[in-house]
Order: sequence, then C-alpha cells, then structure tokens
Amino acid sequence: MRPGLFVGLSLIQFCLLYRLYIVMELCSGGDLGKVISKCQKDHSSIHEDVIWKIFAQLACAMKDCHRHMEGTKTKPILHRDIKPANIFLDKSQNIKIGDFGLAKELSTEKTCAMTNVGTPFYMSPELINGKSYDERSDIW
Repeated sequence: MRPGLFVGLSLIQFCLLYRLYIVMELCSGGDLGKVISKCQKDHSSIHEDVIWKIFAQLACAMKDCHRHMEGTKTKPILHRDIKPANIFLDKSQNIKIGDFGLAKELSTEKTCAMTNVGTPFYMSPELINGKSYDERSDIW
C-alpha cells in the first residue's frame, strides 16, 4: 500500500477516562466536496493539472484497496462510500481517502457483497437495484 493515501492508517487511538480519542493527520486543504462548492460559489475552477493529480492518486488508492494483499491472498477492501466529501486534501493537494466506516473486506477477489450501504446519490446501479457488487461499484 502506498503510504499516506489513506486517512487513518497512521492514526493514534487512546482511551482516557472512558473516552476514545482518535488523532489523525491534518488535511489542511479540506475535503474535495468543499473545494468544489467553493469553486461553484466563486465562479472559479480547479486547475486541470490539479484535477489530473487528484484523479491519478484516487485511481492508485482504489487499486491499493481493491488489490489488498493479506499474506498471499488478495482480499479486496470495498470503500462503498467514495464521494467528494470523503476525499481529503493535504497542504500540497495530495489526496487522503477517509471515512472507511462503511468499508467491507471481501474474503477473496471472486466474492461479491450484497449489503445496500453508501450515499444514495453516489451509489452504483448494482447497489440501487439490490444486486451483488464488487470493487467496480467504488469506481462508479
């Protein structure tokens, strides 16, 4: 896995007085959803080089999730809620994928998931229609 593409892999968890604290890396660029909204409000755009950079990093991150190796077995991790609000940007506009709360690890590459989860506006047709799905739904 490429270091740094996922929010939470280098997080620190600790308990203090029966409370769980999670300390994560700062993504000072905010989330992509807010960046897009700001551009719409300001009638501006994101520079094409930045769009290509985000796209390339997102494709690499999804490949790492979908081809996750555990020992000698490939056990894909489906994010199941990829959307602009879950793509964070650091100060250099590098992406970090966050919110793996709905993620599912499949037992093998040939396994499909059936659970209907995610943000409806971003769901693939398979999810909307209650059919089985695999990592391709994350790309939808």
